[in-house]
Amino acid sequence: MKPAPDRNMLTPPNATEEDPLAPELLAHYKLADHDVAWFRMPHVDRMPLHAVTERDWKRPASDYRAQRFDPVYVKSAGWYEIVDYYEAIRSRGSQPMGLRWRQPSDYPSDDPESGWPRNPGGRTGHAGCGHLALWGPNPTLMLTFTRFKRNKDSQTICMAGGKPVIEALFMHSRDGQYYQFPWFFLKHNRNCDGNTCQPILLASVLHLLTQLANQSSMLTAAEKEAKLVTACTRGAKMKTLYKGYLDDAINCDNAWLEVAVINCQFNENKPLIFGILEKIFCSDYFAVEWVELNSQFLIDRARESHKEVSVKLLDMLNSSM
Repeated sequence: MKPAPDRNMLTPPNATEEDPLAPELLAHYKLADHDVAWFRMPHVDRMPLHAVTERDWKRPASDYRAQRFDPVYVKSAGWYEIVDYYEAIRSRGSQPMGLRWRQPSDYPSDDPESGWPRNPGGRTGHAGCGHLALWGPNPTLMLTFTRFKRNKDSQTICMAGGKPVIEALFMHSRDGQYYQFPWFFLKHNRNCDGNTCQPILLASVLHLLTQLANQSSMLTAAEKEAKLVTACTRGAKMKTLYKGYLDDAINCDNAWLEVAVINCQFNENKPLIFGILEKIFCSDYFAVEWVELNSQFLIDRARESHKEVSVKLLDMLNSSM
C-alpha cells in the first residue's frame, strides 16, 4: 500500500464560530439540480500532520489511535452532514453518489466496532470526515482542459519524441504553489444515476463561472460574445478519463473522494477560448497557468493526487495520437 499523502503543507485557517468570514471559505451553488461546492482558497483543505505506520486495514495496528478532526468553520457553511454518523445517514434524502453507485467489492467493510465506513485507501490518522461533507464516499468532479503547446508563431505545434507536447490548465496559489486541476465537490440529486450528469455539470459550472467573471467586468466584449460552453462541449474532444477512488490528502478514515475526471482536449488553436478559461478560474487566491503535463516543474509543485491524474491524462492523450 502506498504511503499516506503529504498532509503537512499548510496549516488550515484558524476559523471559529465567531468568525463572520468563515463560511466564505467555501463556495456553494445549486447547478443542474445538483449541489456543487469548492474551496475558495488553495490551502483551506490541508490536514494536520499525523504519522501513520500501518495504512492497510487488513493488518492489525494495536497502537493506532485516529484523531478526530472537525474544523469549526465548515459546519456553518450549509454543506456538511451531521457530525453523528447514524443520524447523518438517516437524514439523507437520497444517495449523494447517485442511484447506480455500488460500493466496489474490494473496498473494506465497515468498522466492526463503530459501524462507520472505512476509507479504501487505508488509515489516515484522522477519524470522521474532516473537511469533507459526507460520511463515506464524496462525489467529486475534476475538469482537465488540454491543448497542444505551440511555438511563438502560435501556429506550429511543439513536438517531442514524435508526438505533440500537451499542456493542461492548472490553478495554483498566488505564490506559485499547490498546482491542481479545477475540481468541485458534488451531491447528486435523488433522480440522478451518477453517471450521465457530467456533461451538463461541466456546462453549468462553466456558465456560472463565466457569469461571475462577467459581473466582475473581467471579460472583454469579444469574450462575452464567445460561446465558451459550446466550445468546450462540442468544439473540444470531451471524454471521461477516470471514475473511482482518489487517494488524496483530504481523505479521512471514514470519508474519502470518489472522482470523475473529465477531459476537454482542444486540437485547434483557440486563443479567445483559452483566454476566457484563464480568467474564469482566476480569483483573489488562485492564479492559472498552462503547464506541460510531463514537466519537472509540475512534478515538483502539483498536488500529489492531481499529479497522478496528469500521468493518466498524458497516457490517454498520447495513446490516441
